[in-house]
Amino acid sequence: MALGVALHERRQAQESSALLASLRSEHERLRAETASTAQRLAATEQRARAAEDDSTTLLTAIDNVRRSQAAPSLASATAATKQRLTSPPEKKATATAGPQVRLRLIQLSRQPGDTDATLANQANTILARLRSGESFAGLAQEFSTDKRKEKGGDWGWLKPEDFRPEWSAHAFRLNKGDVSPPLLAPEGCFIIYVEDRK
Repeated sequence: MALGVALHERRQAQESSALLASLRSEHERLRAETASTAQRLAATEQRARAAEDDSTTLLTAIDNVRRSQAAPSLASATAATKQRLTSPPEKKATATAGPQVRLRLIQLSRQPGDTDATLANQANTILARLRSGESFAGLAQEFSTDKRKEKGGDWGWLKPEDFRPEWSAHAFRLNKGDVSPPLLAPEGCFIIYVEDRK
């Protein structure tokens, strides 16, 4: 009987040891997965910060250009006023500011592991919904990852020099109401909608 008890206890000890080894192995696996997930999250956050910095830089450049054009000097404003007061009325000259587009944009930021094909598939899904009758502004609010998403991707009126050269070429080839195909870049994928032109 004592021998049976000893054998039983030995078997339980062996089972406990095997269970402990299995639990240790599972713990190591989970720790490795946690470390890998943390690395992927850090990489994603870094890419998101870089995309946000790019958007901020573009917005600042656009605002600076608009401010410099919208604020005439005091001297020229005074001269124009004096001219109006002392000269007979003349026909207004037509402004020649060059071509401009009223643009909306959807930006799909590239995530770790995203290929060009992955981004193009996402963009084509959005374009299919647009063709089925959904509004570009609504789709921008749902999908875009840039700071203008809450405004339906509205970037306002832009001139060719407000764009990166490759985007300007696409935007100014489009007519009013046209949408670009997916435009791929290292930082992600873009869809441009020309709401109006002048």
